[in-house]
Amino acid sequence: MNVFVYNRINRIGKDVGDMRETRTLEFKETITNTFLKTVSAFSNYDGGTIVFGIDDDGKIKGLADAKQSCLDIENKINDSISPQPNYTLEIQNNDQTIKLTVKSGLQKPYLYKSKAYKRNDTATIEVDTLEFSRLILEGQNIRFEELPCKDQELSFEVLHRKLSECIQIENFSKDTLKTLNLYDNDNGYNNAAGLLADKNHFPGIDMVKFGENISIIQKRSTFENRSVLEEYDKSVDVFRDYYQYEVIQGIDRKKVEKIPEAAFREAIANALIHRAWDVEAQIRVLMFDDRIEVISPGGLPSGITREEYLSGKLSVLRNRNLANVFYRLGFVEIFGTGITRIKQLYEEGLMKPEFEVSENTIKIVLPLFEKNMNLSEDEKIIYRLLSRTMLKPVSEIIPYVPFGKSKTTKLLKEIHDLIDLTPGLTLKPSKTQYYSYDDGVMENLGKTFDADSDATHRFINFLGFTFDGKQVFIRPKTISKYYYRMYRKANYIVASGGFTCKGNRISCGNLYRVYSERGAYAKRGNFLSYVKRAEKVYTGENGITRDTRRHMQKIRKALNGES
Repeated sequence: MNVFVYNRINRIGKDVGDMRETRTLEFKETITNTFLKTVSAFSNYDGGTIVFGIDDDGKIKGLADAKQSCLDIENKINDSISPQPNYTLEIQNNDQTIKLTVKSGLQKPYLYKSKAYKRNDTATIEVDTLEFSRLILEGQNIRFEELPCKDQELSFEVLHRKLSECIQIENFSKDTLKTLNLYDNDNGYNNAAGLLADKNHFPGIDMVKFGENISIIQKRSTFENRSVLEEYDKSVDVFRDYYQYEVIQGIDRKKVEKIPEAAFREAIANALIHRAWDVEAQIRVLMFDDRIEVISPGGLPSGITREEYLSGKLSVLRNRNLANVFYRLGFVEIFGTGITRIKQLYEEGLMKPEFEVSENTIKIVLPLFEKNMNLSEDEKIIYRLLSRTMLKPVSEIIPYVPFGKSKTTKLLKEIHDLIDLTPGLTLKPSKTQYYSYDDGVMENLGKTFDADSDATHRFINFLGFTFDGKQVFIRPKTISKYYYRMYRKANYIVASGGFTCKGNRISCGNLYRVYSERGAYAKRGNFLSYVKRAEKVYTGENGITRDTRRHMQKIRKALNGES
C-alpha cells in the first residue's frame, strides 16, 4: 500500500543554488513523464529525492501551481508505476518547488511501461537482463545462492574433510547438507552447494604476480570449477610463496610476514562470500612487490551503504548460506565484513590498507606491513604522507608537518636511506622525482636524494596537463594528439566527398560530439568539458582553455578542405 503524505512547508530563503544532482538527487524544472523512470530507479534500489521547479544547475525556477502539480505527480505515479511505490510529497520554498521522496521498496521490481530502471551516477537507465533477474529474486526475498543448482550430480569430499578437520564432524550425509541449508527434498542442491562441491561450473580466483611493472608477469595461477574451500586454500599457498620467508636466529627459525596472512585470508574470504556469483567474472588477486590488490565482482549488496561497509559496523550478507559454512569452519566472523579485522591487523603498521567500492566491484589493497622500520616520530609523519605512485614535492608535504623546509628535506633523505635497506621498497630514480617549490619557482631536488636521479625534469606532468610552477596548462603532446585526430576524421569526410562507399551521406554529428563545444555541453561531454572543469579547479581563469579556443573555426575550415 502506498503511503502518501502531503505537507505544505514554507522554506523562504532556502539556498539550493549550490546543490548538484547526485545518484540519489535529481532536479526537474517542469513535470514531464521522464521523472517516472527515476521513481522506478529509486524504488528498485536505495531510494532518493526528486525536486520539481529547479533546473539542472540547482537554481529555483518555481512552479505555477504547486498544489495542482502535486496532484499531477501523484496521479502520474499511481497510474504508471507498478507495483505502487512508497513516496511522500512536500511543497517547499514558499510554494515554488515540490520535493518528491521515494523510498526503496520491498516488492521489486518497480516497473514503468513494463521496464525497470536504475541510477547510473546522475543518469537514469534501463536495467539489463541480469539486473532485472536480481530485482525479481530480491522482491521474492530469494538469493542467487538459494536457487536450485543446474548440476545435481555433486560430490563433497573437500567439504567433508574440512568439517572433520575444523569442527570434528565425522558423519557426513545429506542430513548434514540440509543442516547447512545446502539441500532440500523439493529442489535438491542449491547454488551454495554447487560452490562448495568438489567440481562445479562457477568462476574462481585468478592470481597474478607482477615483476617490476605490469608488463612483467612472474607467475599466474587460476583456480576455478572447484570447491571454493579449495580455492581459498590454494590462494593462501600462492600468497605464502611471495610474502612469507624464514629467518634463522641462532638455533631458531622465525617466520616473517611481509603482509599479514590473517589480513589476506580475511580479504579472500570476504571476496568469496560477498561477491555476486551470477556474474561470469573471476576474483582477481594482483600481487606486487609492495602490495596485494583483491578485486571482487559485484559491488555492495542492497541494504548497505559505502560508509556502513567501510566502517565495519554493519554487514549485509549477499550469500548467507555460504557465509554460514565459512563461519562454522572458523574462516570468518559471520556478523562482520572483515574490514574491521583487517584494519586491526594494520594498527601498528606505517602504511594502512585501502578499500575502494564501486557499482560493480570491491577492491581491498593490502600494503607491506612495515612495523619494524627504525623511523622517528617525525619521520613517521612524513612517511605516511608519501605516495608510491604519485609525485609529491616538498612544498606539498610541508603544510601537513610541524617543521620547516630544511628539516623536511633532511628527513626525506633519511627515509630514502632506510627504504634502500628495506626489502621490496625500492624507489626508482627514473620514476621518482623530488621538487621544491617557492613563489612560483620549481626546483628539481632529485640529486639530493639519489646521485643517479634524472634532474632534467623541470615540470610536473599529470593527467594530460603540465605545471611549471606558475600555472597549469595542457601538455603540448596532449593538444597535438587531440587536433591530429580531429583533422584526420575531418579530412576523411572531405576526401570521401561526404559519402560512404555505399552512397550514404556521412554525418558530421559524431565529429561535433567528440571534438566541439556542441558535444562539450551535451550530457556525456568530451575532452573540452574535461579542460573546462580542470580550468575551474586549477586556475579559475582562462589559462588552460587558451589552446582550445576557436576550435569550431578549425573544424569548419577542415570540413571545407582548408586545413
